[in-house]
Amino acid sequence: INKVWIKTGFFQMIKFGLVGVLNTAIGWGTFFVLFHFFSFNYVLANTIGNILGFINSFFWNKFWTFKSKDLRYEEMFLFILVFLICLAVQSGILIVFKEVFKWNVYLSQIISMVIYTLLNFIGNKWFTFRKAKA
Repeated sequence: INKVWIKTGFFQMIKFGLVGVLNTAIGWGTFFVLFHFFSFNYVLANTIGNILGFINSFFWNKFWTFKSKDLRYEEMFLFILVFLICLAVQSGILIVFKEVFKWNVYLSQIISMVIYTLLNFIGNKWFTFRKAKA
């Protein structure tokens, strides 16, 4: 790993984090409203929130974080694939924390989202936008 990659990766991680804050607000806000006010099942509310955050994430991370200007189907496919893998892992952790460990659903959501975010950055940095210029 060279110094340029470390510097580029660091700034990309900061940008990814900022986009993640917005995604989290969208995802968490959707989850909270659907679960708390409309009594949606927590897994369904989580999935809908993540899908809305996913759409936001794709555009911000593609054009701003990873500076990938061309619309390539490979990127869209990999972004969706990384998202689905991360969503499956995050949902599994959420369910285990809530159902097996009997933790509070909100605490379970927060912890599983931290794991989701780390996996999502790694997946998009190393796979989805690996050919993009930093």
